[in-house]
Amino acid sequence: MPDPLPWDQFTNTRPVSPDSSDPIVVIGAGLAGCWMARTLAESGASVVVLDQAIAAACGASSNPAGIVKPFVTRSPCLAMNFYVEAHRYLIKQLHAWNLTEACNFTVCGVSQLVEKPYPQSAHYEVIAATDAEHEPGLHGERNAIHFKQSGWLNPAALCNALLEHPLIKIQTDCTVSSITNNEDVTGSTANQKKWHISLEDNPEMQTSHLVVCAGVSLPAIGITSTLPVTPARGQISRFALEAGSTSLQKVVSAKHYVIPDGDTVMVGATFNRDDTRSAVLPEDDAANLAGLAETLPALRVRPSAIESYAGVRATTPDRLPLVGPLFDPERVAHAYADLKHGRKLDTYPPLPTLDGAYVLGGLGSRGIVTAPFAAKLLADLMLGGTHINAWSTLINPARFLVRRLKRHH
Repeated sequence: MPDPLPWDQFTNTRPVSPDSSDPIVVIGAGLAGCWMARTLAESGASVVVLDQAIAAACGASSNPAGIVKPFVTRSPCLAMNFYVEAHRYLIKQLHAWNLTEACNFTVCGVSQLVEKPYPQSAHYEVIAATDAEHEPGLHGERNAIHFKQSGWLNPAALCNALLEHPLIKIQTDCTVSSITNNEDVTGSTANQKKWHISLEDNPEMQTSHLVVCAGVSLPAIGITSTLPVTPARGQISRFALEAGSTSLQKVVSAKHYVIPDGDTVMVGATFNRDDTRSAVLPEDDAANLAGLAETLPALRVRPSAIESYAGVRATTPDRLPLVGPLFDPERVAHAYADLKHGRKLDTYPPLPTLDGAYVLGGLGSRGIVTAPFAAKLLADLMLGGTHINAWSTLINPARFLVRRLKRHH
């Protein structure tokens, strides 16, 4: 891996003390927030999770099914390594924390249909087009790569299972109206600095450390308002198999994915950028039905969806998550103002950050796999570690601002 640049070398001047009486506040109770809370709690830290909905996992994480598989490319790269490691870590933690049954983790294998053949790899099995017609669930001559240790799980059930820990307290039906700190208050010291979280219709909260995991609501919160997060609505449709239809024994993924569940299949997901509607749409059921016919033409289902689920994901321009300390945009712009002039990179200072404030978001459609590993890296940083620096060039929340400064935008 390349050495991190100055702005990618995260350090923590005020690490979390696990035995502190000051709980860490996690904003958001989707996959990102729930994995973050559980990871911190497992380290011995007390955590309070805030969410504006009436329960956990009411947003994009409310779906009953999502695919567990790594994202891979034809040529290995740092991003592929990140996803492969995240997939490995997810499966490890599901077993380590006894979550497999609670989230209905089903290891049935995932076959990803591809237009052009992939090279051989230790991370997947290659299925040539000439062999595809003999592979259960693949109909027609299609190239594919198969992930034997992959499958699917229930994200909503996983979120609720993650929160079942004695050191985690969840407070729902509360909306964050503002977040400020007392850093500039006369006489304040590093040990006295607090983040003040104002909540609509609820008393203000104070904390030394907070993690914003608010998904598509990140732009509405002041300290994360400059992060480039775009909403993208997705809908999943469940269809009943017709009597006598070919059964499906594994997940099949292409432009649409198909997840087998008893005598039904779940098909998804549509992708509509800048769409924040939460209601299910008949036209999206029709799009999923058409996608099923294109992906698995031999699989016969009843044409009317028996259930549908819609959620709005938080996406980033490069589809990689935002994980790390939050930064002050004005101080970053000042510190790196000379980037456009070609000054030597190793002469720049570390990233100017907001002490005790962090973000985990922008997971998009890959959050099932990336959330636990991202939470592990961020928790390690909060506790004084530096393992995140091996991946920070990919996931640094300030990377888009730094790129703009390089281009003098």
